Amino acid sequence: MKRAVPIIRFLFLALCACAFLYPIVCTFTGSLVNVGTAVRVYGKRLILIPDQVSTDQYLMLLLGDNGYLDAFVYTLLLSFTIAAGNTVLCFFAAYVFARVRFPGRDALFFLILLGMMMPFQVTLLPNFLTIRALNLHDTRWALLLPNLFMPFGVYLMRQFILQLDSAQSASFRLDCRSTIKMLVLVILPQVTPAAAALFILSFAQAWNMVDQPLILLSDRSLMPLSVLLGEDFGGKTGLLFAASVVFMLPILTLYALFSDQLIEGMESLR
Repeated sequence: MKRAVPIIRFLFLALCACAFLYPIVCTFTGSLVNVGTAVRVYGKRLILIPDQVSTDQYLMLLLGDNGYLDAFVYTLLLSFTIAAGNTVLCFFAAYVFARVRFPGRDALFFLILLGMMMPFQVTLLPNFLTIRALNLHDTRWALLLPNLFMPFGVYLMRQFILQLDSAQSASFRLDCRSTIKMLVLVILPQVTPAAAALFILSFAQAWNMVDQPLILLSDRSLMPLSVLLGEDFGGKTGLLFAASVVFMLPILTLYALFSDQLIEGMESLR
């Protein structure tokens, strides 16, 4: 019976992996058929093995005058800015909560944890009211500011910093008498896995956001690709498969390049 447990576990995980990968594979194979075939079979069946491989969808998507590339580049820059800003701010905040002692530190950190536990939909209305009061509605700042600070990022980075040896950073700080130099030259190289994990998670959240743009923006030229993919390209059945595949590429690329750092960073939460 003990020998059967690993086999059953493997079969269960393999079944879950197949269920997860099946729609992704079908989306990719569906993008390799010509536009006419994609329109004809859409909504009726998924294409697992195309009868004839064609790159028509990609050519029309990337070379046609449909605004996809402009939206892709805009969303890429927006997501990168949010992820980079989030990583930097959370790094400094995490150091303060991990190493700096001040009155009310634990209570303030507990409030940050409460913010992490709440669904982001709960904060949409306060964010909307704040953005409107600042006259930032219908601007890029309406998407940037509410997403530049992730409570989970502070928690992740703090847990990683707590595991570091404080003697090395303390001695370096006494020598150079600069907290910023100590953070950049001593702490940051040691928390690279956690920073990479936070950057990937922040980028994925910004890349896939839908609710925030719909509430905080009304100008369609400022909408990210995550919104336009369903609204502008949802009706273009012949291009939807290729548009979905290209949309997945940044996340898949980040995971392929930094999967080890992502796993190591998440392991700090144990």
